Amino acid sequence: MGISWQEEPVGYETRVKAYPVIKWICTDTHVGLEAIYFDGELVGCYYQQARKCDKEWEWVSQEAVTKLYQYIVSHNETKYPLLDPEQDIGEFYTVSYASQLLDDEGIYNGNHVTVVKPVNRRSITESMITVSDDAGKEHRINIKDFHISFHFGKDEADA
Repeated sequence: MGISWQEEPVGYETRVKAYPVIKWICTDTHVGLEAIYFDGELVGCYYQQARKCDKEWEWVSQEAVTKLYQYIVSHNETKYPLLDPEQDIGEFYTVSYASQLLDDEGIYNGNHVTVVKPVNRRSITESMITVSDDAGKEHRINIKDFHISFHFGKDEADA
């Protein structure tokens, strides 16, 4: 139906019912054609060909779907997570594995460093990288000690 909610509307299970008309099992999921009733009145149906397929909804009338829709949204105040503009997020972020790294420039022990050896993108568990500081000295460090600046306002091509 395209509606999602945080909590089911009060009385939903008694007012909205789905009954199988044609049914079969696909792997571990019941699929097929189900009739949808709202307050005991047929309002529509949906068909699902297989477990990974979307449900295809059809309604007996615009009035029926509008009535059901209004019931659902009137009992569901969607709460969206809000950013806290005062929250301190720090100056840097880190990644857990070298294969996640997209930046060659970062901070190590408070100093600017550059990744000097290519990261093995095939290793999903590699945690060590080699960096060079501004004096040219190389360091083998844990990826979690490589701090990356946030990209606020930077163009992706510049990153």
